Amino acid sequence: MLLFILGAYIFCNPVFAQQQHATSDLANPWEVTIRLTRSMLVGNIPQQGLWTKDTILHNQQVSVSLWFDGRALVTSSTSGDTIYAYNIPNQYVLNRLEIRRKSFSFFSTMRSIQEPLLISGLVTDWTFGTRNGYQKKPFILDADVQTPLALGGKEFLNKKGNWLSTFHLVPHFKVRIFRDDESFPFGPKGDISLPVRTPSTMPWLAYYGTWAKHWDRDLTKRNHFLRNVFVGARAFHHSNGQDGWEFDTLKVANAGKVNHYNGNFGENLYFEVLIGGAQDNTFRPNPRINYSHVPGRQIYQRLNSSTSSFWKLGYEFHPSSLTNKRLDQYDLYGRFRLNFTFIRSYLQSYREAISDGQLWYYIGQEEKYELFRWSIHASYILDPQYNTGTTTDLIKVGYFDISQRLNAWVTGYYIFRDLKNLALFVQLGRYGSDIYNIYFSQSLWQARGGIAFGFFESPNFKD
Repeated sequence: MLLFILGAYIFCNPVFAQQQHATSDLANPWEVTIRLTRSMLVGNIPQQGLWTKDTILHNQQVSVSLWFDGRALVTSSTSGDTIYAYNIPNQYVLNRLEIRRKSFSFFSTMRSIQEPLLISGLVTDWTFGTRNGYQKKPFILDADVQTPLALGGKEFLNKKGNWLSTFHLVPHFKVRIFRDDESFPFGPKGDISLPVRTPSTMPWLAYYGTWAKHWDRDLTKRNHFLRNVFVGARAFHHSNGQDGWEFDTLKVANAGKVNHYNGNFGENLYFEVLIGGAQDNTFRPNPRINYSHVPGRQIYQRLNSSTSSFWKLGYEFHPSSLTNKRLDQYDLYGRFRLNFTFIRSYLQSYREAISDGQLWYYIGQEEKYELFRWSIHASYILDPQYNTGTTTDLIKVGYFDISQRLNAWVTGYYIFRDLKNLALFVQLGRYGSDIYNIYFSQSLWQARGGIAFGFFESPNFKD
């Protein structure tokens, strides 16, 4: 029975030849798990025993050995009987498996560092210090809906497998629901009926690529300046669905001011080219072993901690033929921008186990969960000629005037381990040019907190 179970498991395991480390799971009473390193399948393989490990099956100690007989890897029990001979794939297949693993890693990384969906409001969303605009009451709702539809993965490879690619289609919408405020100085009656004022529609398409030979987030690999570096290009649309004039025409007092009530805003198409990178920074043992035994109790044993960092640097440009003509006429909207993003993630690895009242039995592999994340975003308007004010009283903004050229915000996330995609977030930002379409002409501080949904790193998205 022992030989049958062990042999069947190895025969049915499709990733037998793809694992990173040689380990033997402490099994539950019905299975034994054996893994081989990729290095055991290539290069100088000894003619005799490669590895011997004691494990537990039906509460009996069994020694399992592996060796190479010149044609296959052979598994043997303590009885000396051969259980199963596993033929070694040729070098092409091994290389292809390695490229597939890297391709899935790249696909997962690009998806995980995409900005999560954010929802805040009521008493958790405040703006203050508004300049060139009107100080709003706390928003009823402030939502960024931006879940990526990602194409890529281990089967998305070119013929040679030397380049890794992924595409993102993001139907991005940003909506603010304002509180009723009849004193709002635009429109016939100000803000009434809890308006969703000028919602932003900002869909975008992105391509990311990297060199396969330089992409590997294995901490044991040697660092070099191209390791885990990627390039990308993005195309955006941004509009607010309004048909009013860009400048206020309803009130004499607002003559020449940007129309924040129902002003038309539209950037038909603009682009960004970027470069970025990923770095897995630290890895340290952080085990917890003092779990109390209760028959049937199931736990996630804490094992190791690690951190990951990501960065992106992009140049954004708005072609004059595709931008809003009336706003561009007065140089009121920045058409050239330098964008920077930095993300730091904190991860904890766990292994699932179950107790019989005396011993713990592992019932799964060690898996990483992202528990915390913080990010910094910054965008700087580069246009030499950039103005603020009204069409009748334009004020040139100095090239180093960060109060009106710089947008910067920092966000922190607490991720629920068992829910994987759900998190709480807090965010503080200073916007020299408000990112909410026709409100671009105002500067403000914003503090917000709420819930976030994203593809945070978790076992669901591992190969």
